[in-house]
Amino acid sequence: MVRSKTRVILFFVTLLILLTFLTSGCLLLRYLPDNEVGVVLFKFVYRLPLNRKYFLEFYSPVRKNSIGYVPVKVNQFLIQKLEDTNDDQEISAIVNFYALQASEHRLGYLINISEQAKIKIISQTIKELDEEENLGGKLMMLDEIRTGNRLGKGGYGIEGVSYPKFTSPEEYRKWFYEKSAPTVISKYQEWWNSNLSWGDKKKINPLEGTNIKVSQCCG
Repeated sequence: MVRSKTRVILFFVTLLILLTFLTSGCLLLRYLPDNEVGVVLFKFVYRLPLNRKYFLEFYSPVRKNSIGYVPVKVNQFLIQKLEDTNDDQEISAIVNFYALQASEHRLGYLINISEQAKIKIISQTIKELDEEENLGGKLMMLDEIRTGNRLGKGGYGIEGVSYPKFTSPEEYRKWFYEKSAPTVISKYQEWWNSNLSWGDKKKINPLEGTNIKVSQCCG
């Protein structure tokens, strides 16, 4: 009887220690991402047999260090993964993560990677354009990779209009998803699925001939 109680106590103590460790780890990952221990923990969890897409989405909302960027060592780690992997699910998870950064104007990381890695990223992104998830960020990411330039606070607008007038963010989203996104998606899919080389594709603006433009503002 005594042994049985001791085992129960040990079980709950072990469980408490484990929960404390997991809670501390989650807080460290989300709220102190630039901490050296946080970076090590990020890499450790990333390598576990977990769903990487969900893990990176968990990490993303508070992923910024004191100057507003993904921690350098985390960024380097993910960029190297993009360079090395040919696994579609892993590429998709990392692409989704960087699309989330694009929505907060914190992309810029992907324009200096190898041409081969850029092709992998674009190919995977094009496959996912019919999904609404992070669509704006993915489209911004495509244009940054194509041009090799950061868009800063990029967005989509109407050709010939410097700053389209929308009365609310909801009105802009309605215009984007109903009027702009279908055309942009179709044009980018047509552009990528053409028989042109990557070198030639980079020189072509897929939105040429439409009334939609990519706008840049404020760095």
